Amino acid sequence: MAKRKHSNINLWVNTDMSRLDQDVHVSPMESIFQRFHSNQHFGLSTSFVYDAQLNYGTNQITPPQSQNYFWLLFQQLFMGFNLILWLGGILAFIAYQPLGGSNPSITNLALGIVLFLIIICNACLNIYQKL
Repeated sequence: MAKRKHSNINLWVNTDMSRLDQDVHVSPMESIFQRFHSNQHFGLSTSFVYDAQLNYGTNQITPPQSQNYFWLLFQQLFMGFNLILWLGGILAFIAYQPLGGSNPSITNLALGIVLFLIIICNACLNIYQKL
């Protein structure tokens, strides 16, 4: 039985290396270390880190902008499913007084109050979750 010989196949023979924006995956390690001013054993030099921080800034995540709580409350009260609940609560109040006649049903009033309480509690809980 014949032994197979190891063969080196260059997969990038027909690839124009000058057109690759990021050719880190095909470049030799020594050129990568030179390009990024690094060392295989010690990492980045202190002077390069200082120069990079002066040029690009520190590597810190910027904190998010603080939210305006009144605008957040407005969004939670009048957006999404709460709009449908507002409509249902208003229709329940209309069914109680103007359309209820001389003997309005108290259940329509209770339904409107419960819907409005659900809207307010839902908005408060959503605001609490966003904090």
